[in-house]
Amino acid sequence: MKKFLLLATTVAAFTPAAFAQSALIPGEATDFVAEFDFNGGAPLVRGSFTAPTQNNSYFDPQPLTEIARIEVTRSCYSVGEMDEPVAEYENPAPGETLSFVDETLEEFGYQYTYTVTAYSSENKGGYGAYQHIYVGVKPAKPEIVSVTTGENGFAPVTITFTAPSLTAEGEELPTPLTSIKIVNYKGWNSEDLLETISDPVPGKEYTFVHPAENGVSYTYQISASTAFGEGDYASKMIYVGEDVPAAPTEFKAEVADGKVHLSWTAPAEGKNGGYIDPAATLYRVSRLIGYDETPIADGLSECNFTDPCDDLTGPTQFSYTVTAYNEKGDGGYVNLDGKLIVGPSSQLPYVEDFNEGGYFKSPANLWSTDPASFSDWGYSDYDYYLALTGVDAADGNDEGYAYCSHRYASADAHERLISGSIDLSEAKYPVLTFFYAAVPDVTNRLSVEYRQGGGEAVLEDFCIAENAPADADYAWVKKTLPMDAAKGGDVSLVFHAYTGEDATDVDNVFIDAIRLDDYPPVEGIMISVQGTTATIQWTAPANSSAQADSFDVYVDDNEPVRVSETEYVFASQLDTEHTVAVRAHYGDVPSCLSEAVAFDSNGTLGIGTVQADGGRVEYFDVNGRKVVAPVPGMFLIKRTTAADGAQKVEKTVYAK
Repeated sequence: MKKFLLLATTVAAFTPAAFAQSALIPGEATDFVAEFDFNGGAPLVRGSFTAPTQNNSYFDPQPLTEIARIEVTRSCYSVGEMDEPVAEYENPAPGETLSFVDETLEEFGYQYTYTVTAYSSENKGGYGAYQHIYVGVKPAKPEIVSVTTGENGFAPVTITFTAPSLTAEGEELPTPLTSIKIVNYKGWNSEDLLETISDPVPGKEYTFVHPAENGVSYTYQISASTAFGEGDYASKMIYVGEDVPAAPTEFKAEVADGKVHLSWTAPAEGKNGGYIDPAATLYRVSRLIGYDETPIADGLSECNFTDPCDDLTGPTQFSYTVTAYNEKGDGGYVNLDGKLIVGPSSQLPYVEDFNEGGYFKSPANLWSTDPASFSDWGYSDYDYYLALTGVDAADGNDEGYAYCSHRYASADAHERLISGSIDLSEAKYPVLTFFYAAVPDVTNRLSVEYRQGGGEAVLEDFCIAENAPADADYAWVKKTLPMDAAKGGDVSLVFHAYTGEDATDVDNVFIDAIRLDDYPPVEGIMISVQGTTATIQWTAPANSSAQADSFDVYVDDNEPVRVSETEYVFASQLDTEHTVAVRAHYGDVPSCLSEAVAFDSNGTLGIGTVQADGGRVEYFDVNGRKVVAPVPGMFLIKRTTAADGAQKVEKTVYAK
């Protein structure tokens, strides 16, 4: 009911009677222009406009037949004026062109608003037409030629400038300059007047000497005025006295041999733009680890420094800052762009379960990402979409893992998670194991790589749907990747998650329980032969955390036999040469095959190596006798027999 009454009231407001009434109220004047001018040196504002020809109704515009009067008023908040009468016209004809001259102005240099309003015989005015004009003459900015200090930046300050000869609009000044003002700007509504030059000559160069105080920064503002307004100021800031140095530039870092070599370029001026003595500039170098800044060198006069990093106990990620200073105090500083990973390599075993921290999980080791900023790699202990937690979760407790957030990634997204340096110099057979979450029906891929000596190698590139369960949302799957080719140096592991150019269904990539360890092979196989019975014995190898617990024994071309003891007995044949080798297993992680040992009924003949292609390598001395136990540096004849029987013989110096 209330809505209906409101509608009725609204309709009533626009009845024909209401339209007829509004037809009596004049509309807005048109073609309104106004400008500041002079007449014989006297200031004034000229204006003109066209009287309205229609009423002010938006819904029913009607032509006007009469206008009772038109008023011109002016307003200026800055001088306290509001609707000050300027001109009035009685009974003007609709469409008549009218003009006015305002010669009653008393204050200049301000923005005024002139308004034209037409009224009906009932004294009802329509919408006013208005113009905003600057009433006055605003000179252009003075041109600052120079602002200089005395010797070595000390006082006094000499300011040279040229008086303006044009208005701010670029026209010739219609009236003389009355003054030029020089102030020291200190802040909002705070300035010191330093000098006033009366009746300056337009275009003339002037010099002002300021007996400034040393050790202070000044902001000089210079403005010109006429009798009818002040122009905008030209500004120049200068520091007086000896300044502290600005920040060093071109800061670079190079990591070599476990040390960081830093270099930078000395500042050429002061932090505040003032004078400095370059020979008196010193530098302080600090390490930035997280939010902690630790000075490591001070009082440096050269623009370089080598951080020996001998206090680091493992891979550490940090940056550097270099601060320039002199006897006046600290000046500017520069931070290294990006972070470095420096420090001794991690030793085997390298273990990462991403389970450090409390509510927010973090890795136990140092990892970086590529890209370094806004990486999609992160750490968590529960994924709500898959109801996933870490590999080591037990008794209902969530465990940490690493993930690459590609669930909503676009095609061809690439993200890398990179470990710190890991020492494989003493490893005999390094093997990387880790778990990934196999998710059905997705196309994401994970490339497992390592970096070494400036190069990069791929261990395996696979789709994370590999080995995914058919009846579950995911399954943790273990990957075992030998890294025999990387032994003998330092490596960094790289887990490269990507969607591929033709990505369709994608999900996050999850990894956990990373372990890189040495799994040494069996060494020192011993063989004893009694008649037709051959006994093979060896010592179980071990790494830092486990001993080999099972072994595959290879005899000639027969299928390997799995044993749990360190001995194997089999029937040999008289006058028949046999070759044996053993592969150690550390749980479900196999080592490489041991060196092959050849023997017959008379005992050991020599040592050979069974190759992956099923071939073998044998060594002989220069007289053609098989060598039982070659030692590094021995000159030998090497015979390589391929699986197809093809042989290659070459001279070599034995290296184990």
